[in-house]
Amino acid sequence: MHGLYSSLVIGYRSEDGREVVIEEDKRCHHCVREEEEKQRQHIAYEQYKEKRITELLADNGVTGIFEGVGYDSFITDPLQEPGKLHVRGMVMAWLSGSFRNIILSGKPGTGKTLLASIAINEASRIMRPALYTTEQKLYRTFRAVLQYPEKEGQLVKQFAAFDFLAIDELGRSAGTEYEARLLAEIIDDRYKGNKATLFSTNMNHEELTAYLGDNVIRRIAVSGRRAKCDWPPYRGVQG
Repeated sequence: MHGLYSSLVIGYRSEDGREVVIEEDKRCHHCVREEEEKQRQHIAYEQYKEKRITELLADNGVTGIFEGVGYDSFITDPLQEPGKLHVRGMVMAWLSGSFRNIILSGKPGTGKTLLASIAINEASRIMRPALYTTEQKLYRTFRAVLQYPEKEGQLVKQFAAFDFLAIDELGRSAGTEYEARLLAEIIDDRYKGNKATLFSTNMNHEELTAYLGDNVIRRIAVSGRRAKCDWPPYRGVQG
């Protein structure tokens, strides 16, 4: 039984040779122990959470000046603020699961890399497996295991498994048949696994369609959005 039916003496004071209760807890012993256990579990979870987030941030591929950046790092200008806030809002909606795919397109220096980095960092902070990479870096990872054909499939599965994946600088590679096949496989597997993917590119829609092919574009378009970063380029902390 639980309830306010017994007194737990937690302190005495000696007075004229007598022991006098100076404080008591009228909760039952079971209630006290349950509350202490809840507090212990809460502290343990918070410690685990802090450690896990630190690990995910360290392994999410975001490095250099973008390491650890958050939404407050995306600088706005009064004249450009509506467009920037709209795109930032779309990235936040993508992160919350409103849609699976998003393409950030615009000229170099408009902050696409920063936005991609922010998105992956925020995914890490909610303890979701996430990775930032560039298209060229992705292909270099595969070329490093060319002499081990069996590892190619393993790498495809690894890239397909992240809850959130950002592929930056899309269109900067040579666009070989080998690269196109790899990218198509990863996108197709992520489509089948209902995973969220962010793409960043300097290409417009027509150029990107020609680069990726109609089939890949159709995959991306399923539960996908395009966000145009059409404000003037800004170099500096935005990248």
